[in-house]
Amino acid sequence: MAPLAAFAALVWFTRAPLAPESLFYFDSVNYALALDDFNPARHQPQPPGSPFYVLLARLLRPVFLTPERTFLWTGVLASALAAWLLLRLAARLFNERAGYAAAALLLFHPVLWFAGLTNQARAWLAVASTGVALLALRASTREAPASWLYAAGAFAGFMGGFRAEAPVLLAPLLAWAAWKRGASLKQWLGVAAAGAIPSLVWTAWVLEASGGPAAYLQLLRDYSADQFTASSPLFGATWRQTWRMTEVALVFNLLGVLAWIWAAARRRASLGGHGGFLALWFLPAFLFQCTIHVYDPDHALLTVPALCLIGGHFLTSAFPSRRAAAAVTAVACAISAGLFFHPLRGAARPMSYQVVRRVDQSLREAFAVIRAEMARAPVTIVVGKTLVTWRHITYYFPEAEVWVGEWSPSGASAPSREPGRRYIHLGERITVTDNFSGDI
Repeated sequence: MAPLAAFAALVWFTRAPLAPESLFYFDSVNYALALDDFNPARHQPQPPGSPFYVLLARLLRPVFLTPERTFLWTGVLASALAAWLLLRLAARLFNERAGYAAAALLLFHPVLWFAGLTNQARAWLAVASTGVALLALRASTREAPASWLYAAGAFAGFMGGFRAEAPVLLAPLLAWAAWKRGASLKQWLGVAAAGAIPSLVWTAWVLEASGGPAAYLQLLRDYSADQFTASSPLFGATWRQTWRMTEVALVFNLLGVLAWIWAAARRRASLGGHGGFLALWFLPAFLFQCTIHVYDPDHALLTVPALCLIGGHFLTSAFPSRRAAAAVTAVACAISAGLFFHPLRGAARPMSYQVVRRVDQSLREAFAVIRAEMARAPVTIVVGKTLVTWRHITYYFPEAEVWVGEWSPSGASAPSREPGRRYIHLGERITVTDNFSGDI
């Protein structure tokens, strides 16, 4: 367990000094509200709900006291655990040096770094990805006990309580493991049951909190239409919009490859017959990103670990001595850090520290002005489509009167009707909705 502790320390020292002072995302405020009132119908948090992540944060909050520090530590735990699982996986596929190189590439990857500072819930996508891949690989031999196969299914179902899409997109790995080991019908049913049990637990929690199955399904339909209409051809997006999403998916996944691909010029590494496994690990989630949705960089954390594993293998194959492998891994990590702090243009910019700093600065400045004005007299705040969202304002200044002119810039749904709030629809005719008296 020493590598896990070392990874956690490394993540803490590279994330904590850069962490925003306030909750970063609209989504982050949703999670903070869920710590006291888990209610996906009110986007606390946004659908599908992530109940096990909320439970983890609730367990840690008494230790770290504030939502900001609590969420930061959930990201530290997720990043360290994902790197440790990737180390174990790469060591099993190739060798231990490749494992350490792959883990380092993941820890310094711009996407994981970004998630650890902004939306730590998505860092658990990397845990789901590496954990299911490792367990599926362990279960894939005929000599392996069937308990490894059941553990893989149970882990996938459990991680659905952190990110609901994870078990669906990682299911091909479970099927591959069962097929590879020549599983009996009993074992096929066993892995399905192992995944279903934790899935039923978190699904029941979400359904109860959302008002029942019908209400939850309608919530998912509304949220999917809101999120996917501008990106997926299956939800009516144009081909231009679809291509833009595909371009973004490619950049989010391949930017980190720049840190290690140069090693291929020295020596072309063989995947040692593991190409099919790696393809089943990477392609389902990547195709989902290209055809359904990938909005923020950390949505790619189901696929990025697979590329980091390949990168660790390439680096250590090109430089097989222990000292040389350590040196080139350090160079690759430095390149990754450079891509995070000094991003390329276009779709690479959203996964940079520049974005983190800009949003944090905007929140600091806005909050400072609001506090200064509230110290002199009661204020009414009109919030439009800005980096400082209505969710931020109502969370940090619950005593202020807030008029909401636009919803979230990240595309989240309309705000819940809270007592004392007024909501402005900025169309051809401006309508102000009061929560007690209706339209005025």
